[in-house]
Amino acid sequence: MDVIATTLAAATDRCEPIEICECVSPSAVRQLLAGRRKPVVIRGMVDRWPALQRWTPDYLVDRCKDLEVDYVAEPRLPAVSRRAAFEGRSRVHGTFKQFVEALVDEDGPRVYVLLSNLLKRAPRLAEDFAPLEGCIPLSVPPFLKRRLVRGPLLWIGPKDMVSPMHLDPEHNLFSQVFGSKEWLVFPPSDQRDLYVPWPEHPDAILNWSPIDVSSPDVDRFPRYARLTPYRHVLEPGEMLYLPAGWWHGVRYRGVAISVNMFWRDASVLWLCRRFFAVRFRRRLLRMIGLAASLPKVESMSIAEKRA
Repeated sequence: MDVIATTLAAATDRCEPIEICECVSPSAVRQLLAGRRKPVVIRGMVDRWPALQRWTPDYLVDRCKDLEVDYVAEPRLPAVSRRAAFEGRSRVHGTFKQFVEALVDEDGPRVYVLLSNLLKRAPRLAEDFAPLEGCIPLSVPPFLKRRLVRGPLLWIGPKDMVSPMHLDPEHNLFSQVFGSKEWLVFPPSDQRDLYVPWPEHPDAILNWSPIDVSSPDVDRFPRYARLTPYRHVLEPGEMLYLPAGWWHGVRYRGVAISVNMFWRDASVLWLCRRFFAVRFRRRLLRMIGLAASLPKVESMSIAEKRA
């Protein structure tokens, strides 16, 4: 059975589908996303990319094998906590060919590429996909756009890899090229019921929920079972727009390759206000010499409310 699909019978049985829209031009995507504050799956754009017929790990090795890339390696055995999973990861630097060899090695650590700028260093791949900048509803001067937009970024991971439940303080336009990914998505208002902030998490993973979506502990995190997430299996040729501040866990249903763009605008401050408040409180208590009180304060903020 699917890992995320059975994350919580009580929760996933109540899953809502993500709205699906058809857009065949960047201007249509811009119009759809302008002012939008809920996720949407977009069809009609990526399915025309040559990359859908060409991109496989072997194809990318043929064109990028000697390019250097940074990737993440982690143990295949489940971690005892999200913090342990984070601390068990290591960064590896090597050629793209070395990465793919590690990707298909089922006896070694699980490896994956995320947030990679490889596409900007691989001009031979440029003809395989259309620029995504034209889809972004951001009207600012070019010099400012360079500060507010990140991408295109490349993501490659192995079968059954599951991302931590987390949020990004940026809007995300995510295009699936090869393989499929299962997304479980929660609105910003669910932050407390995802047990964020978790006192044991360092600042680097303050935006992670302590809940392991592949094997949630419902006794420890009972409010999670009452949530109603959105769920969608993103197939090749589909794009997912995820507004800033939406919590999400993702499972690779097989080896998968994706391309995305991140961007920020004024709405990020509002959509991520709950998370920014948590981060500001941490910094403030440290600044005024009350860092020792942080675990108690954060534990109280996510504690069960008394009737």
